[in-house]
Amino acid sequence: MQRSLAQGGHAFRLIASEGSVTRSVCHLCHLRPFSTSRGRANAGSSKGLPTPRPDYSNLLENPHQAAENIECRRAPLPSGSTAESFVAEIVKLHEHVKTLSNQVKELRSERNALSQVFSDKKKTEEERAQAKQRAEAVRAELLGQDGLEGFLAQQEEKLLALGIQLPNETSPSSPIGGYEQCQVVKTSTPTIEEKAHPPSDHVELLTKLGWLYLPSHITGSSWPYLVKGGALLEMALTQYAISTALSAGYELILPPDVVKSEIMRRCGFNPRDAGGEAQTYFVSTSSPLSSRSTEAETAEAELALAATSEVPLAAYYMDSKYAAKDLPRKVLAFGHAFRAEAGARGRESRGLYRVHQFSKVELFSVTSSERGQSDSMLSDMTELQWKILSQLNLPLRMMHMSTEELGGAAYQKYDIEAWMPGRGSWGELASASNCTDYQARRLNIRHSLPQTDEPASTKAGKGGKTAYCHTLNATAVAIPRLIVALVENGARFDGKGNWTALALPSVLRPFWLGTEATSDSCRIPLGDSAKKSIDLVWT
Repeated sequence: MQRSLAQGGHAFRLIASEGSVTRSVCHLCHLRPFSTSRGRANAGSSKGLPTPRPDYSNLLENPHQAAENIECRRAPLPSGSTAESFVAEIVKLHEHVKTLSNQVKELRSERNALSQVFSDKKKTEEERAQAKQRAEAVRAELLGQDGLEGFLAQQEEKLLALGIQLPNETSPSSPIGGYEQCQVVKTSTPTIEEKAHPPSDHVELLTKLGWLYLPSHITGSSWPYLVKGGALLEMALTQYAISTALSAGYELILPPDVVKSEIMRRCGFNPRDAGGEAQTYFVSTSSPLSSRSTEAETAEAELALAATSEVPLAAYYMDSKYAAKDLPRKVLAFGHAFRAEAGARGRESRGLYRVHQFSKVELFSVTSSERGQSDSMLSDMTELQWKILSQLNLPLRMMHMSTEELGGAAYQKYDIEAWMPGRGSWGELASASNCTDYQARRLNIRHSLPQTDEPASTKAGKGGKTAYCHTLNATAVAIPRLIVALVENGARFDGKGNWTALALPSVLRPFWLGTEATSDSCRIPLGDSAKKSIDLVWT
């Protein structure tokens, strides 16, 4: 993304708050609307997206419980609001909209009845004239400058703007609290020695090999280059994960890395975290020479770099309707994830652990609205994750994540972490979430109910009763952190503390594109030095 792809194309640039820096990145050619025969919305503006349908039912039945759910998840709230006041505002506005809607329906019904009267030739002239006069008054009441229909639309928009901010409901089994309350549900070995070993630091080791380049003068900090064996390791991990997922019945999709920012929000990704730090890179069509402020550009930006392939995969199913018998759908994607907020500086985000751009293989599924099917799918996805990662000979643990770790969309979530001795701590490698119907309601992904099943190609909104699908996502591999775990756990030292070998899992060997995979072990140079080398061993 550093060359001009077309003369005269729109100038695109990324916008993210990192101090006062705005990075000019690229020029892209004109984007054209995307459409298919599956009834999906055209690109171009958020107006082409389906209307979100947040679920207010439980909130209206039990406002106190809804407020507690917001609080225990520490969900972001509008400025100056508490969870209780936010819920109360939604309840009040929902009742107001309901009242207005009934008034509008009554007036429309009266207008229709009146139109029958003044078109009925059996009625007297006086009756017809009175009916016509009243019909005009009703029309003005509905459609005039301060008409009820316009006011109702405004109130519905206001309610939707609040409702879209609600987090998903939470599984009763999710531990309440912060990260400290997360529960370990599985480990790769009965006991794992949590011992730090600073010489195993991945930055030092990869730099010595010449496999990692961490410049700050090109794009900024936390934008690494993987070089030589580092790049080969990423390719091997990617191909290994894709191959394993394909064998499990997933279909491969290569989605775009750029999506509408509104779709990001609907999938549960806030552009800023609770502290106000930017999390999303927006893409602006304004010229890099524009004098407009970053803040103004961010507000207007329609496109964003996806934080995960989960977002374009969810959008792939937008405005679709399926027969229940044709679910679940299972797909995987290779893409790049972009995170504007790369974390606090220091050892916690050192090297490859927390970066702005990284490669990722993502699993995604669409199931029916039956909780049993989505629960079963979540179990299947975590089993596949464990299979992929456990064959890499890493010290692993699976965590049942607590309420404050769920984000906006997840109903239930599991993470898999690896012990990283160079960092001296556990680090997240993968996560899996059941989002129930949270994303589907915002993207209009539905299925027909069994008694009215229709062909899967049926367009949304035609015939039969429907329910919103459930969506699930899971990381197959997130490359940089996996490289951290592999290198820090695979480094071998002699009795004097000298680095002598790097052990890599043999399961990657068939996918390694370099000559190092032709034998069980080989010597690899440290950087460009022909005199110093270590063993690369497949184990």
